[in-house]
Amino acid sequence: MAEGEGGLSATGAWVTVDGRDILFVPVDLQSAGYDGSPRDRLRELQARTLNRAVATALAERPGAGLVIGGDLNLVGSAHPLEELRRGLGIDGGDLAVARPVRLRDRSLATWRSTWGNDPFSPGRLDYVLYRGAGLRAQRAFVFDAADLTAEALGELGLRRSDTGHSDHLPLVVDFRMR
Repeated sequence: MAEGEGGLSATGAWVTVDGRDILFVPVDLQSAGYDGSPRDRLRELQARTLNRAVATALAERPGAGLVIGGDLNLVGSAHPLEELRRGLGIDGGDLAVARPVRLRDRSLATWRSTWGNDPFSPGRLDYVLYRGAGLRAQRAFVFDAADLTAEALGELGLRRSDTGHSDHLPLVVDFRMR
């Protein structure tokens, strides 16, 4: 879907796993704003537009799996999350929301400031949504190399700074087919 057709550029990829189709959709909604602000309302519009585009794609493969993941930028309200997950389940229910936690402190924070004296506290901006009727999230975590011991970093061939190149941390979700 092009921006002119709904205010949002979007892409997705169909992947076949064990003979089953799964649609993977990345997302990065508008940032900034506050509850009810123009940017928050734009996030809601983007989420509705993406929801409609995904529903159209899924109509061609009704039993397919679905994973949507990325930066929802929920700094204003949770309305964009609700708009995005609404009605996309196989049975017409809402998508399930994975619950990845930080390894170090079990928090849900997926974003942290990398600018030094930023006034914003770490928070959860990134989400993974999925069709719970076809997939089950086995394990999920927010990955920050800084949370690992020196021994673990060495065993994995990682550096403590490997996840410091972005203010967002990677989300890892292990799915099992139902």
